[in-house]
Amino acid sequence: MNDSLRQQRDVIALGSFTIDLQRGDLFDSRGQRVLLRRQALDVLLELARHEGNVLTRKALAEAVWKGVRVTDDSLVQCVVEIRRALGREAAAKVKTVPRRGYALESGAGQPAVPPALAAHSGLVASLASTYFPGLPFVGRGAELDALVTRSGRPGAPGCLVLILGEPGIGKSRLVEEAACAASTEGAAALLLKCHEIESGIAYGALSQLIDRLVALANDDELQTLDNISRAELAALVPWCAARLEPLAQLSETDAGLRQAHLRAALVALCGAAGARQRLILCIDDAHWLDEASAVTLFAVAEAASRNHYAVWATLRRDEIARSPNAERLVHALQALQHTSRLELGRLKPEEVESIVAQVHAHQAIDARQVDWLVRESAGNPFYLRELMQANLGAGDEPMLAQDGVGVVGGVRILPPGILDAVLRRARHLSHDALRLLEAAAVLEQSAVFDVLCRVARQERHIALEALEALMSAGWLVEDREQGRYLFAHDKLREAIGASLSAAMGSTLHGRAAHALLDQAAQRKAAPEHAVVAAHAQHAGQDALAREQFALAGDAARGMFELRRAETLYTRALSFESGPPDGGAAGAQMALLEKRGAVRSMLGAAAEAEADLRSAIALAQSHQAGPAAAGSGDAAYATSLRLHIELGVLLQRHHRLEDALGVLGRALELACAAKAEDAIAAAHCWLGDVEWMRERNRAARTHFEAVMGVGDPASFAIAAAQTKALFGLAQCAGMNARPARADTLLDQAFARAQTTAQLFFECAWNVLKGWIRVGGHGMGEPEAARQHFERCLTLSRQTDLFWYAVPCNIGIGVVHATLRRFDTAIEHFEAVLRLPVDAHNDRWRPSAGVWLASCHLDRGDAAAALDAARQAQRALKDAGPFMFAAKLPALITTAMVRLGRGHECDDPQPLIEQARRNEIGYVVIVALEARAEWLYARGDKSQLLLCADELLREADDRGLPQARAAAAHWRARALAV
Repeated sequence: MNDSLRQQRDVIALGSFTIDLQRGDLFDSRGQRVLLRRQALDVLLELARHEGNVLTRKALAEAVWKGVRVTDDSLVQCVVEIRRALGREAAAKVKTVPRRGYALESGAGQPAVPPALAAHSGLVASLASTYFPGLPFVGRGAELDALVTRSGRPGAPGCLVLILGEPGIGKSRLVEEAACAASTEGAAALLLKCHEIESGIAYGALSQLIDRLVALANDDELQTLDNISRAELAALVPWCAARLEPLAQLSETDAGLRQAHLRAALVALCGAAGARQRLILCIDDAHWLDEASAVTLFAVAEAASRNHYAVWATLRRDEIARSPNAERLVHALQALQHTSRLELGRLKPEEVESIVAQVHAHQAIDARQVDWLVRESAGNPFYLRELMQANLGAGDEPMLAQDGVGVVGGVRILPPGILDAVLRRARHLSHDALRLLEAAAVLEQSAVFDVLCRVARQERHIALEALEALMSAGWLVEDREQGRYLFAHDKLREAIGASLSAAMGSTLHGRAAHALLDQAAQRKAAPEHAVVAAHAQHAGQDALAREQFALAGDAARGMFELRRAETLYTRALSFESGPPDGGAAGAQMALLEKRGAVRSMLGAAAEAEADLRSAIALAQSHQAGPAAAGSGDAAYATSLRLHIELGVLLQRHHRLEDALGVLGRALELACAAKAEDAIAAAHCWLGDVEWMRERNRAARTHFEAVMGVGDPASFAIAAAQTKALFGLAQCAGMNARPARADTLLDQAFARAQTTAQLFFECAWNVLKGWIRVGGHGMGEPEAARQHFERCLTLSRQTDLFWYAVPCNIGIGVVHATLRRFDTAIEHFEAVLRLPVDAHNDRWRPSAGVWLASCHLDRGDAAAALDAARQAQRALKDAGPFMFAAKLPALITTAMVRLGRGHECDDPQPLIEQARRNEIGYVVIVALEARAEWLYARGDKSQLLLCADELLREADDRGLPQARAAAAHWRARALAV
């Protein structure tokens, strides 16, 4: 062993510190025991016993935690605490060996002479250049016991604990201490630190959690995950794919499907990872989660009670108030039954005094200084530490901050005394260390070493020395898993950022944007576009900012963060697009189109329509004409596509007449350009609109046109023809031809199954159900119920919520067919009570139609007439929709049964109109209504003709129920 690091009777000297291996303790130069957590001290002792040798992370974990499985987080935290406790010179000897482990370097030097004490205050004179380790853990005993007792013991029920308080109040420290305490009892505590910059990256935080959970679970536990779960997890965190061994291919393109699968996958992973030991997920600063991560965290927290794991989430009150996403998350989490709250208040004056006394246990402390600390820190532990760090030991009076420091855009980011304390401590740094610290403040959580070097414009060896100094002084900490260097506290970063001049800040942000792009290019990976865009905007590089915000919007949309995507597209559109040339116009059109699509999915129909119409106007002003479309006129092709998208938007929001006009224009443009895929798409959507308008013949014409367009080998044409087959099946069902509808549905589903999209299975089941019951004549209620319930199950699993309403109406019809009228009425009335929105408004009249039909079947004509009249009034707002044409026949039947047949007109025109539109089920219902009307009038000859007509319709369509009705009316006619 070297002379400078010697061992005498199991005692090792390290700088001014002494490690006593026999007693298992660390002492400072005055012989006083240094406060370190047990695990951190054990790590230091193990390194000391193997001085000069590299110990792997695995070897250290096995030696310190002795059989308890922990992640690298625990070891990294211990090394950080050791470096903080040792001070700059001695801490530099605790070396990190990349991709291997840690070592205590030989040749630490002779023990240093103890620093002189300040005679006037009893405080260390060099206090401003020495970093305090973490303050003693005081005043949080009750909260610590509550966390560990409820969440840390094996067998405890799953729970969610929200830990709330102001910045610097000690939320992170409480979670760290509780996690360590729980780990000693055999729990696996995974600490996930969220960062503000990651709020713009979809699943930016949870991808780290998945990585750690996969590392925690063994192979047998991972095999319990289903194929789709493993595929979704591997797609989000590719570096875990080797252990997950995904067998399924991700073919779904629907955002709701993918998001639902990922939520279920993460819940299953938590259950698998915690199968052998108690699992605690510690989410620090959860208010900075992106939208997708927040939704997924809610699913994980909701499932905690069922899967027996605990979730702890720390939240800042000020950040919750600023972020709608955080507000929604907290509101949802608080509504869970297994949620509890821990409110962290400020330390009491006596607790502050206790901390000061413990830190300076062998020094005479001036009572005035302590009073000043109590007053200025206001009981905030972070403020207390910084004030003790920089504002003491400078004389009899504390150095008070100048007013006005730390104001950015008129908003004070830190109390002036604290900001001044932080900045005065920074003045003791070397020039190189300060430059690197400023670069880290600009980069925030993107501070990878190579990028730090580029932004600070430093050579690697110089930056390494500066980095070691900053870590030893407690400014930065190392995140080994991510390869980043982070500020020990966000308020330190804010203070350094506030000290930068506008010119220097702009320069550093510009370097950061290009450094991040270059880094991504070298790694052949996509950059974090939102981060690059923010740097470019701060640097005044508007063109780059616009481009990167647009790409960030694409990424957010692809990861289902629709609100985030809308915000990013809006930010991209806020920049001047430059001269109105083709390229600028194309970029503007693309952004408007994307934002319109996102707004449509969010239900903001008016805003989405405005975006699409603006994009169409821009495209029309730059297009060369249909003749050039085939030659690559991008503006014309874009205009055509936008017309289709606008038509679909209008159709979804039930503006059918407007949709018909826009889609008709799209078909004209497509035919002029001979764009077969657009022709097929336009016909498909026109068929949908006509079907919704109950113009069945016109709808069938459009769907049949699709089947004769283009090359079926083309993916776009094949997709359109699959949709057209579903449309033809709908038309056959509405025309009361169930056998034909069945055949077409099975053909469509066979095509759709090649893409394995659950969307098509939902559609297939709901249509199968309606064919088997509901006026189409098959009379198979049990088969219909199975189809509807299968569709409901799928819709719940995949967030395809729009299928829930028609399925519930269908189940009501099943009950009505089985003469369970009370249950059927409950289903129909539940739909009528749904909140007002475009989707529900489309189905509300249909529920009214079936409610009226149900009342007629149970013999309550008055209730049937009232329900039919209400459905008629609803139609005035919602417009025509399937089953609405049945209303006149129902009203006629109800009035005849009430003895008011003389007030009704002959239903024959309704029958003729239904025939023209090929709405066969209405023909059947209207013929039965006319028969009842004729019977009430005593018109025997016309009643016999009507019965014969009903029989022909029944035979033509193969409807046994209608054939029985025809025989009934013929018999009654003969009896007149």
